[in-house]
Amino acid sequence: MTTKPKSPDPLVLPQVPDGQRFNFEAHVRTNNGFLNLLKWFSIHMANLLVGLYFLIIAGDPYLGGFLIVLAIAALIYGLVRNPKIRQDAQAATAGGEIAD
Repeated sequence: MTTKPKSPDPLVLPQVPDGQRFNFEAHVRTNNGFLNLLKWFSIHMANLLVGLYFLIIAGDPYLGGFLIVLAIAALIYGLVRNPKIRQDAQAATAGGEIAD
């Protein structure tokens, strides 16, 4: 049972898209992945800037180095924390399907 699309404006003819319909679930998944990456990147940058402050300006190389390593670890943890990102990375290397 197909229905013809209706246009909100009577002067504009309704158009049926040729391609696939908009996949809202994929859009939400992409948006959530982006926000997750943005959150962990912000944590990474905050730790990195504080670590560079202690390393260069405050003259404490041990604390500065520790905070820089902590910043890198936070970014890596944020990337591998999401199981769908892991599945997508494995599928990209193996040539398989991406996660739904």
